[in-house]
Parts: sequence; structure tokens; C-alpha cells
Amino acid sequence: MQGSRKLRILLVTLRADYGGGPEHVFQLIKQLRDTVDFCVAAPKEEPYWNRYSDLVGAANMFEVPHRKFSTSKLFKLISFAGKQKVDLIHSVGKGGGVYTRLAGILGGMPVVHTFQGIHIGTYSSLQTWLYLRLEEVFGWFTARSIAVSQSEFDLVKKLNIVRNRNLRLIVNGVEIPETQTEKNANAFPRLIISITRFDYQKNSEMTVQIMEILMKLWPEDQPKPELLFIGTGAGKESLKKLVQEKNLDEVIRFAGVQPSSQPWLAKGWCYLSSSRWEGLSLALQEAMSYALPVVATKVVGNSDAITHNVNGYTYQLDEPELAAQYLLRLLTDPAEYASKSKAAYLTAKEEYNVVEMAKQTKNIYIEVVG
Repeated sequence: MQGSRKLRILLVTLRADYGGGPEHVFQLIKQLRDTVDFCVAAPKEEPYWNRYSDLVGAANMFEVPHRKFSTSKLFKLISFAGKQKVDLIHSVGKGGGVYTRLAGILGGMPVVHTFQGIHIGTYSSLQTWLYLRLEEVFGWFTARSIAVSQSEFDLVKKLNIVRNRNLRLIVNGVEIPETQTEKNANAFPRLIISITRFDYQKNSEMTVQIMEILMKLWPEDQPKPELLFIGTGAGKESLKKLVQEKNLDEVIRFAGVQPSSQPWLAKGWCYLSSSRWEGLSLALQEAMSYALPVVATKVVGNSDAITHNVNGYTYQLDEPELAAQYLLRLLTDPAEYASKSKAAYLTAKEEYNVVEMAKQTKNIYIEVVG
């Protein structure tokens, strides 16, 4: 960094739709823009392209395709970075990481990469091997790699795809309400929230299965709860059809894409996740910040946020019956709910503050650039 000039960072993500990765990039800019100049490479899609542009200015935006690699875009990105005189390129997510590491190799710029999940759940054995070898090679050209949860950090070390001295742990963070959101114990129906993309990773079919089991366990003399899906994705219509086939239209609703999930979380009672894997879900953290206890699969990321029987419950991917029992407990036992709700909020407040996440990320920028 020259004299007192601000650091100039190019952030790269191959998603600007709804999701934890795009929100992570948004929060970095929002929290650090007073002391760091940002440029952003992202797909031109709603809602984050406009959100990024509003913060950094249209002249500092560069369009890349949604989750696709383009050789011509790679070289244009290198040219853009050069013209912008960036000090460092920082990618969030697997797709962005391909661009940044190649740009670093070809353009001679230092690279920081945030994993935001090791996404190999749909890969064959050969594809997994090839991906891990590629990450291993890229690791040699990455100044710092960031894991967003302790379990992701441990997994990266176990896979041996990053040199230990270049690997850092910076836990994902969200904006935390100053006080715990109080829940109205007399408000019905009690709302279960699931913020999701309808794809293989998020495994929303299991959420429907859990709700089907819950309805069989539900006391006849109590108002039925409702589950609200917030989000979109390729599998949305097929999931709607499944809900109809299971005759669950009365208790499962689809809110679609929302400008903000916060008003719904404020009304929610608890949060349900059936993901096959995560980095560290920002939606889950945000739910906890609104004092929602979480029932979530015991997978990487979720296991870091949820201490079983303290701030929520975890269950295995083959245990939908157990998940339904945990929901029943939270929805019908006031004392159980109160303790879990308070613990969820305190966990978010003490461990998942976005200001601290941004501060630690800036320290890495300084460490790399010097």
C-alpha cells in the first residue's frame, strides 16, 4: 500500500442472487467501505448487483456470468483489475475462486479466497478427486485461504488442499439486533422458517417429510403450526407439487423471494434446516440473532452454530422423525422454548458479529499487501 492510500480490493463472486455468498460480499463492502475501496465482479442479477453498485459505484462493477467459466471474461477481468489498480483480489465461493486464482497466476496479483462451503456433495469419486487436486494446485497461488467455520477449517486441513500457514479461520457474521426479539407466546399459528434455495444441497424435500411427520404427532387440541419457505430455485415447482401430494398445503407456504428475511424472522418461532452441507449458513445465524432456536442437520457448518439441546437441536440426515420430535418440543413446551430462544440469541450476539468478521478480513488484506 502506497503512503496513506486506501487499500483497493476486487471482490469476485459468481452469484449475485439470493444466498449466503452474495450477502457475505455485501457485508464486507458495507462494513469496510469507509477504510477500503472496493470493486466488484459479479453476475448482473437481482438483488445484489444493484446493492453492490449502490455502494461502490457503477464504474467499479464488472459483469461475470452466473456460475460459468469464460476464458474471455477471465482476461477482461485481469484487464479490469489492472485498470482499477487493485492491490488484491478476494473471491468468495468456488466459482469465483477459479477466476481469481487464474487471474492471480496470469496477472501477478495476490489472491485471498473464502471457501464458503466445500461443495462436493453431487460429485462422483473422479470429479471429487479432480476438484481437490485443482484446489491443491490453486492453493500454491493463494496468499490466504479463509474458512468460515471451525468444521470447514478442520475439513480443509484434513483434505490437505491448502498449506497450513496460509489457512485462516474467520467465522461468518451477521448484523445482530441490540436486544433479544421477544416472541408472543399467545400468537398462533406458530411459524417455522426455512430460508432456502430449492436444490440438492438444501434438501428441502426432507423439510416436507419432517412436516408430514410433525402433523402426525401434533396434538388435536392445539392450533397447527405453519412452515414458511423463503427463497427460490430450480426445484421450487416440484416441491410445491410434493406439498400438494402430501396434503400439506394448509401448513406449508411459499413466500418466494423477499427483499429481506428480517420481518419474517421477527415473526418466526423457530428455524428448520435440512441441508446436506453448509459453510456456515448466514440464514441460520440470522435466525439465531432473532432468538429463533434452530433444528438443523448435523453437517459441516450447522454443527458449529448449534450446540445440541442448548440453542437448538441437531439431527442426522436419516433422522427426519427425530427432527419432527424436536420441533414438537419447541412448539409445545414453553419452558423448553424460552431457554433455547435465549441461548440462540446469545450465541449469535457473542460469536457471529459481522463487524468482527469484517475487521478480521481487513487484517488479512493488510497482512497480504503489507
